[in-house]
Amino acid sequence: MDEMYGVKRSVPLALLFSFITCGIYAWYWLYMMLSAYYRLGNRDNNAGMDIVLSFVTCGLYYYYLSYKMGKLESDVYQLRGLRPKDDSVLYLIMALFGLWFVNYAVMQSNLNSFSDDFPPQDGAPMNRQFQ
Repeated sequence: MDEMYGVKRSVPLALLFSFITCGIYAWYWLYMMLSAYYRLGNRDNNAGMDIVLSFVTCGLYYYYLSYKMGKLESDVYQLRGLRPKDDSVLYLIMALFGLWFVNYAVMQSNLNSFSDDFPPQDGAPMNRQFQ
């Protein structure tokens, strides 16, 4: 497992891989974003359990997870001394309309910009480029 704080990804390529693999890459992408936000927020990494619960509940947990991602993101901004940016309701509404790819693009874009602006505090590598 990559022990970096944030993983920069090309949003267009990640979306393309998600569509080419019929959504399989999207689950991996979600797992990696969740893991990054858990690490950035100094929380226990429950990304694997979040993904499993999304499958077990036939996608119902995913709606809560979309909301939760916005809250995790907000907590990270607040923890780093920035004005909290709470997109949790936006993520939930987009998920309800089936626009998961818009959620992922916004989440990854925020993670990419956060990775650029705030290097890790413990010396871990941050700006490694993944496709």
